[in-house]
Amino acid sequence: MRIHKLLENKNTSDVTTVKPDCSLVETATLLSEGKIGAVPVVDSKQVMVGIISERDLVRSLAEFQTGLFSKKVEDVMTSSVITCCGDDDVEDIYAQMTERRIRHMPVMQDGALVGMLSLRDFEAAYKYLQQNSVTDDLTGMVNARAFAEHLKVEFNRYRRFQFPLSVVVLKIGGYSQTLQQQGQAVCETLLKGLAESFKEQIRQFDIVGHISDDTFSVILPNTGSAAAHRACARLLKGAKGFLASDVRAADLEIGLGLAFAEVDTRDHTSISEHANASAVRALEHGNEDYKVAAQKKPVAA
Repeated sequence: MRIHKLLENKNTSDVTTVKPDCSLVETATLLSEGKIGAVPVVDSKQVMVGIISERDLVRSLAEFQTGLFSKKVEDVMTSSVITCCGDDDVEDIYAQMTERRIRHMPVMQDGALVGMLSLRDFEAAYKYLQQNSVTDDLTGMVNARAFAEHLKVEFNRYRRFQFPLSVVVLKIGGYSQTLQQQGQAVCETLLKGLAESFKEQIRQFDIVGHISDDTFSVILPNTGSAAAHRACARLLKGAKGFLASDVRAADLEIGLGLAFAEVDTRDHTSISEHANASAVRALEHGNEDYKVAAQKKPVAA
């Protein structure tokens, strides 16, 4: 989950701020009436120059005592402020806040203050992520961890009953370039579209996962070579059809890798590794490569 998802659930149209020359008494009143724990400090050009929190006020009271009434925000504010941006990962920022004992995090975009998040916002988001840890928030597919668990189960079933098992990896070439040139929002729209194209081409019992920003993977249970190749053809056709329909996807291409469980396959991860390596080669040499690479066995123990 990205920070901008948290901001969507908050009213960020009017972030409360104070000026450096605001009195501490006025600031305390602002925090109390607004029921907030901290406010960014901005100058006359609305540039953030610091942050002041309830803890700063309490510390100032102990330090200045009755002299507190003559002090200004600039006398006690924290000038070195840690911030985040909309594209940052929620779990990464939450971990940073916990480690550094930060309770409030300003959100910046292109140098401008666009929001303010509290530790409570992150705790709620983390709880949500834990509860929904098997699902990719963007595409609704299973995430990398859940996909690995599904693959482990299917591989154990293969080992026990010798049911055929195939794994497909689909890598998106040009993703980083598109992200840099067109931004996160466009890439998320394209990823959702690709996810839908994959869902349309799989069977009800196949398992498709969004493994990382530029990688999808599909488990094809009880599927041998011939059926797996037909599935690959459908997946490629659907993905290419979607990409061709959206001008924003002009720099994107799909590399597909296919691997099978074999008698001497080491474990479930080696199948994914083999399919992923084939997908990388496909981006370099064309998707005909999967027809060749699929005949090579996964790495044996």
